[in-house]
Amino acid sequence: MKKTISIFRRVFRNHSLMIIYYLMLFFLTLGVYVKSGTQFLDEMFIYILSFTLFYFLFQMLLKRTSVIVWIRKILRVDNLIVPDISKFSLIMIASIVAFIVFHFFYLGCIPVLKAWHNDNSDNIMMFRRSLTEDSNILINYLSSFLLKAMIPFYVLYLFIAGKRSIYVIFMLVAVCYSVSLLQKSFILTALIPIIIYATWKRKFLHAALAIAIICVSWVFLVFAANPELRGVPDKASSVPIAMQEAAPLSASNSAKLTIVSLAQRAVLKPGEIVAEWFRLIPSEYPYLKGHGYNFLRPINSGHYVDYSTELYKSIFPIYYKRGLRGAVNVASFMYDYANFGKLGLFYSGFSLALVFVVVLRVFRKAELPIIVAVNIYSVLVLSSSALTTLLFSGGWGIIILLYVLHSKNFESISKKAE
Repeated sequence: MKKTISIFRRVFRNHSLMIIYYLMLFFLTLGVYVKSGTQFLDEMFIYILSFTLFYFLFQMLLKRTSVIVWIRKILRVDNLIVPDISKFSLIMIASIVAFIVFHFFYLGCIPVLKAWHNDNSDNIMMFRRSLTEDSNILINYLSSFLLKAMIPFYVLYLFIAGKRSIYVIFMLVAVCYSVSLLQKSFILTALIPIIIYATWKRKFLHAALAIAIICVSWVFLVFAANPELRGVPDKASSVPIAMQEAAPLSASNSAKLTIVSLAQRAVLKPGEIVAEWFRLIPSEYPYLKGHGYNFLRPINSGHYVDYSTELYKSIFPIYYKRGLRGAVNVASFMYDYANFGKLGLFYSGFSLALVFVVVLRVFRKAELPIIVAVNIYSVLVLSSSALTTLLFSGGWGIIILLYVLHSKNFESISKKAE
């Protein structure tokens, strides 16, 4: 039994990202099956097989390569790291807090409070969307980097370093900022690394507190976005009169409904969206043949087609008729499928396998809980994001770079914190 556990730990240590990704692919495939039966399982099999083969091929090719040494030499990281890493961290944390204050001044309000005082759910939805659509692109990128990389990283870093007072203050700032922007995913992004690490280290009270904060935040955001849950008639033109006249749900029932809805959305919805993309491409929408990559726009004469917005009217026709517009984000490999069909699935397996192997080489000397805590959210987000988007504006590249900058200090900090 001990030998079996030891083998499992060694396998998980060497292939943690792949195993987590397989778990995500299982639920993704389940969603595809629930939505469309066996119609698109061949395409799913092609992608999973190509990813697996390329993954182990790159593992063999890069087995003796220390990627993090290359990165440190290219970036000259040793010259960037100050003798006292805590000072560098404090400067970064102070910069994060300063930007948050500036962002609120830029927006002219605290969005979640403004939404709370709005009695029209359609207006709240459009207001939430306008927070990014009507903002300066630089502000959007900086906010994205903070929410998806810098805040999660430094919440974890301060916890491991044992800087309790700074950790508590920064945690409060992180929670308030994450909730204020009316997106349920932001609070999960901020706290999932601490949940993973604290649970792994058997610091269950810290993990339970973080989970409780996430749950309370989600319920609060649902109430903020739905006036009828607050006992206020919803003045949205699309809300049926029967719903407006119905008695408001109790807080306990609303919380249960929220948790069930979020669980269903997280488990099945991404796979159902994949099935919808397979259904529509190429039967109703042609393969883009390279014009679906924004980063190739300069060599495509500026021609770029974003199917994540184009397909919205076909996947959500009721919302579209109500005048609502949005994006149908889908699993990373579907963007390549939208461009090149089944050949794109092979390419997607190739590119993601290479990224996984390189990332694991970067974290080769890190503790397993740190590898999982820092990377798990990005791996799971591959169920609803393009790989290139995730690496850049999605924050995965930034959080990896932050680890590289702190890599020499993590081991010693971990020992002090124990």
